[in-house]
Amino acid sequence: MSSHESSLGVVLVPAASAAREPLARAAAQAGLRVVETPEQATLGLVDLTSPEGSSALTTLLATPAGARLSLVALVDPGEASFDFLESLKPAEVMTVGGQPHELAWRLRRVAERHRERQELMRRQQDLSLLVELTADYAESFDVEALLHDVTRRLAERLGVSRAALVMLDRNGEGARVVAASDAPNLQDLRIDLDRYPEVREAGRTGKPVIVEDASHHPLLEGVQNEVAARGIQALAALPLHIRGEVRGVLLLRASGGTGAPSRRMRSTSSTRWRTPRRWPCATPRCC
Repeated sequence: MSSHESSLGVVLVPAASAAREPLARAAAQAGLRVVETPEQATLGLVDLTSPEGSSALTTLLATPAGARLSLVALVDPGEASFDFLESLKPAEVMTVGGQPHELAWRLRRVAERHRERQELMRRQQDLSLLVELTADYAESFDVEALLHDVTRRLAERLGVSRAALVMLDRNGEGARVVAASDAPNLQDLRIDLDRYPEVREAGRTGKPVIVEDASHHPLLEGVQNEVAARGIQALAALPLHIRGEVRGVLLLRASGGTGAPSRRMRSTSSTRWRTPRRWPCATPRCC
């Protein structure tokens, strides 16, 4: 993941503020990017010492993108400035004349709190989905339809192109796909694990396997061309433990050119993988 892809954006309001140069230095120290529009940003530095500051802030907060920003307010040290902050309720406040390292520290704190909120929201969403699936399981008499619905909802929630539930044979040499998000009629499709080294690795280690840039990843040596032909960008194989054994793998697939699905895969977990020995290739990959 590049630093550009992972860093959060901070926008300066108003754009012509004299704080631009200190912000650029502080953002670099804090691992953030200075961006030009609220749509690109997660944080906003609002210079209320600028003559245009208040009007620019009003315009910003009237937009959906601006209203969701975490704000750092740059103010004069006078009492009137702090009275105004009672209604604004910014995430952080800094008085004019501070050093870039202080601004960097405050920006970093706001960014950390934002990431914590995002993680909490993700966990709440995952818990909500788990409750929904548990309720459906308790009411369902059609196991195949239920499993398909589980994979479909997971694919939608994670923003990936495909989710498949793979059950492993007890000897670890074979597997079958019992449900897939894009195939409602699929049942017990046998697959050759020689074609799915990420599934084999997750089953062997009992740890999640995250594969980015799948068409060039050494773990997929021998099936890279096939993966590239399918337009697969990233893969995740998440082991399913049943009574202390890895009995299945949830296989996630992201296609296309955006980084968001693979970032979401990384948020589930990550692992150090070892390149396995090469096995002969037989049937093509189906998922």
